[in-house]
Amino acid sequence: MLVVDASVLAPVVADGGSDGQRFRERVRGETLLGPDLLRVEVASVLRRHVGNGNLTLQQANAAIDDLLVFPITVYPIAPLLRRCGNCTRT
Repeated sequence: MLVVDASVLAPVVADGGSDGQRFRERVRGETLLGPDLLRVEVASVLRRHVGNGNLTLQQANAAIDDLLVFPITVYPIAPLLRRCGNCTRT
């Protein structure tokens, strides 16, 4: 089981190069988990890459299509927010 964030999932769905391949190999066969805002974060990464010319709009749309069907279990973060608010520094 791996808990992933956008820094892992964005290359998995959008990077056709060696980095994307490395990430895809790492997650292959794993049960993936993430926060419910993960897909929004990945979409933000894709939007940034379109804006700076690293991805075409067509590539980003294909990555979104892949993201929508990607096998990952997402969990709501709202129940965890109180825990964050109660954290103290040591």
